[in-house]
Amino acid sequence: MYISTNEDLTAFCNRARAFSAIAIDTEFLREKTYHAKLCLVQVATPDECVVIDPLAIDDLGPLAELMTDVDTLKVFHACSQDMEVLCHALGSVPAPIFDTQVAAGFLGERAQCSYHNLVSTFCGVSLPKTESLTDWSRRPLTPEQIEYALDDVRYLIKAYDVIMERLDESGRASWVLDEIKPLTDRSHYVVDRRVAFKRVKRVNSLTRRQLAVARELAAWREARAEYSNTPRKWLMSDEVLI
Repeated sequence: MYISTNEDLTAFCNRARAFSAIAIDTEFLREKTYHAKLCLVQVATPDECVVIDPLAIDDLGPLAELMTDVDTLKVFHACSQDMEVLCHALGSVPAPIFDTQVAAGFLGERAQCSYHNLVSTFCGVSLPKTESLTDWSRRPLTPEQIEYALDDVRYLIKAYDVIMERLDESGRASWVLDEIKPLTDRSHYVVDRRVAFKRVKRVNSLTRRQLAVARELAAWREARAEYSNTPRKWLMSDEVLI
């Protein structure tokens, strides 16, 4: 189901609250802006899968309320970028959450397990990868694009159920929840300009005096980039800053 109106969004969010857990994924672009541009939000409940078009909907308030509903667990896979994008777009951090990538690591899967590998391992389903380089900001979306986007959440609740059963059997469920809980801290998704210099390439090669200058330059670059919504390195590359 493709949701592009305020009315359909409100109705779906009301239906989704009937479930204890829902699956979430996003599609976004960040190459030409400071803040990533949210292009799609995919949500799956045990009853239905939808793609929500934030470029067509005026008021995302119902979605923000669903993302912060304490009675509805939001299940992600590799959530950090999704959380950052949703935090900026909705003005709030989704919570409570569950990250299947983190959980899979506690079950012996390799670190940074991909979503495709997760679905194959825990659901026995092989997913296509045909739309992985899509420009999700272009409209209209094709039926193939919508189906590809839906696949990113279609099997996530089933995988979550299998993972939780195995975590409970192994006595590791509490370990995973403790690992995931800090990811709902807003500070993870808000840039602290005072420490932006630490991400500058070759900053460790500077003297203490140079480092002080780099710190101020990096903070200025961060503020200017956010104000103009321009990639920081378009304003000043790391090489020029150094």
